[in-house]
Amino acid sequence: MSDEKAVIAWDKLGILQALELAQLEDESGEIQLLLKMLDAGVAKAEHYARLLELRSPERQRAKINEQMGIMAKYVVSVPRAWLLTGAPEAIDWSKAESYQWIKTAKFRELYQALMFGGMSGVDISKN
Repeated sequence: MSDEKAVIAWDKLGILQALELAQLEDESGEIQLLLKMLDAGVAKAEHYARLLELRSPERQRAKINEQMGIMAKYVVSVPRAWLLTGAPEAIDWSKAESYQWIKTAKFRELYQALMFGGMSGVDISKN
């Protein structure tokens, strides 16, 4: 594997799987809308409550865990340069917990690459 590219099993990722990825991102859009409503002064109590729910540490952790689980289904390998200092030498990318070792920016890039079928500009290798 190149030190610059992640390898994704594109042959396992179809339209329904891409929809699963996109649905997780719907919450981000909802958060942005609620924030705009708050800024504009038109948000009601239920909007604020929903924002607190979506931005709660528990929900954020659950969302990241869902993203890691999805990545584990399709990512074959990740370059060592993408990993945090202290990451283990041997990592099994088919296990969701392995994705905790990826640097934040690379995690987001990799997830976006999966979501948009590799069209996000992330340096990836098609398997």
